[in-house]
Amino acid sequence: MVGLSVGSKAQIHKFDSLAYWTWEDAQTVTDKSVVKAITFEKQKLEKFPEELFEFTHLRGLNLGKNKLKTLPENIVLFDQLEFLYLNKNKIEVLPYHIYHLNNLVGLDVSRNKLVALPVGISQLTELRYLDVWDTGISGLPSDLKELQSLEYLDVRGMTYSPKFLEDWYAALPKTKIRFDPPCNCKN
Repeated sequence: MVGLSVGSKAQIHKFDSLAYWTWEDAQTVTDKSVVKAITFEKQKLEKFPEELFEFTHLRGLNLGKNKLKTLPENIVLFDQLEFLYLNKNKIEVLPYHIYHLNNLVGLDVSRNKLVALPVGISQLTELRYLDVWDTGISGLPSDLKELQSLEYLDVRGMTYSPKFLEDWYAALPKTKIRFDPPCNCKN
């Protein structure tokens, strides 16, 4: 039977209501098209499982709490993917090709060691949930302000000035933004 994972914050916030199959259960299915979401959470993965590409109709993919450092370029083959969880991995650079996943509604890259979000995130026009909490990024790409459909943005752990905070609240007035208190810096 399907093992449902409800550990992600997007699921807790009711953005993602998909039933996530465990990898063990998904492998037993003859018709791979019936599997819409798979979780690999806490599997100690160090590289992206190529066997996943047998599942061409995925809408949800949870690779959280592993040891991944990169994602393959052909992840864009999951053109129906709506939710991608990469939280608690070892990713330092979010690959630009992730922005070709045009149907993404939720993206969680929290608790990685990201340096920055690449410019181009505005291509994810369906994005409603973005979590970059505790990543080490020092700023947000300006094109993120174009995502007027964004409902939830978690950037806790980032250092910024009060003016920066005001600008983002003004740019995304319909978005619940989770910031830590601002620093006492001028800019």
